[in-house]
Amino acid sequence: MTTTETIKQYSKLVHVLALARTNQPSDADDVYQEVFLRYIDKQPKFRDEQHAKAWFIRVTVNITKDMYKSAAHSKRADLDESAAQDEMTDSEFIDQIERKAVFSERIEQLNPRYREVLMLHLTAGTRSRK
Repeated sequence: MTTTETIKQYSKLVHVLALARTNQPSDADDVYQEVFLRYIDKQPKFRDEQHAKAWFIRVTVNITKDMYKSAAHSKRADLDESAAQDEMTDSEFIDQIERKAVFSERIEQLNPRYREVLMLHLTAGTRSRK
């Protein structure tokens, strides 16, 4: 069986298992990618289909375990429900971009002295909020 055929055959298994173990689509995608990178890198020789399936399951499980052990993952802040509700719709996002563009145009029309002061004030304001 070729590498492409093997990836196609076990693709759904790995993705479903990764999603079940991580509960985050982005984490599942990372695990999925890592599993197949390891497969391509190591090019294991399988005795039969059962051996191949067991290898993909074991590697997926191990990668998800390693992900949760890593310091970077434990320090990551996931979105909570209130933050998820704050997400913008496409039209709200476009409106915000348009308002920023109009604002930038108006700033550019100001006297350079006033523009610099205003930009410094705005920049300092965004740093203090972080």
